[in-house]
Amino acid sequence: MSREISYRYELERQRRQQIFNERVRSRTMEFYERYTRQYEDMIARGFRRLIPSEMSRLEGDLSAIRSLLDSNPAEAREISREVGGYIREMFRLGNAAEREFRSRELQREREERETLRRIEREQREESMRVRDEALREYYAVLNENDAVCVQLAMSELERVKAEIESGNNTEGIRQRLEHVIASYSSQAEKWREQQRQAVSHSAVEDRIAEAESDIASMTARNDVARDEAEKLLERLHSLRANRSMKREDALKELDGIESDALNAAISEETRREAVKSIYLTLKAQGFDVSSPVIVETDGGKSVKLTASRPSGKRAICLVDESGKIRYRFDKYEGMSCVSDIEQFNATLQSVYSVKLSDERVLWENPIRINSDAVNVGGGVSRHGA
Repeated sequence: MSREISYRYELERQRRQQIFNERVRSRTMEFYERYTRQYEDMIARGFRRLIPSEMSRLEGDLSAIRSLLDSNPAEAREISREVGGYIREMFRLGNAAEREFRSRELQREREERETLRRIEREQREESMRVRDEALREYYAVLNENDAVCVQLAMSELERVKAEIESGNNTEGIRQRLEHVIASYSSQAEKWREQQRQAVSHSAVEDRIAEAESDIASMTARNDVARDEAEKLLERLHSLRANRSMKREDALKELDGIESDALNAAISEETRREAVKSIYLTLKAQGFDVSSPVIVETDGGKSVKLTASRPSGKRAICLVDESGKIRYRFDKYEGMSCVSDIEQFNATLQSVYSVKLSDERVLWENPIRINSDAVNVGGGVSRHGA
């Protein structure tokens, strides 16, 4: 006899969760490594003093991602998404601060080095040593604080420095300087907010471009089916074209696209695992199994496995993109077809954790047939219910 059956398939919950965790961990690690390289570049460019609060936030988030990657990859991914939402703005904000303040900061640092070298060279009397210690404290305080605040407050700071150099007022230097610098913190934050507003759209555009690149890479690795990737890219193109969308809404849409890309990758990996399990099950039952091929079926695409025995018995399986398996065992004598199907199903579920449900018998012929009942180019023909 011959029989054609369809099922819905899914991996057992534990295995699917394992695939989810592995995929999320792998993708999040890619982003973590990318963001770490960007962070190190910012450190090298002096951003820790130009945008200190932003750098502190990034340091904390990177540390949290790294600590959660193994124990809770889903939570690590959520923090990674937050970093993705602001790290591009950090770069642009840091670049703006670098352009506006870094040259003046470098000049101040040169003057500091020259002053401290001169102090080291010269022998001083007691009154001058007090002044020199106050100057060292002056530069130490400036180096410890937000460079933008320092530069905005520089005219007042220079007056304090002049008092120190004249020897008129060298008491309580640290408190006086920190009070002056703190008084400019609101101005510094106002400047940064203006810069954030100016760069927010460009930062969203950068992230769209990055998402396009990531999806292209996933497609090249066959992590996502090409037609699914095209749908995701179309959503990104529409998002880019919508110039009126608020930044927060655009970032939310980007998160959704990235989640859908991840789910597509997990579904594709689940299908690959199901195909591998079917292949190994058929091999264990004594079939000679051909390599999987992609075929068009019912307007979609399926992975097709063809297996045969020297006796002429044959099994053909199709695994589609929506979570369905359809297979046919044919060219059998008597009821041995049923026995092989039962063994096939039992092995898939007990050995490979492929759970089958929603059984439908699509075709059945109690008599052995010699004709080719399967349309190799595109799925299985139906000859009855």
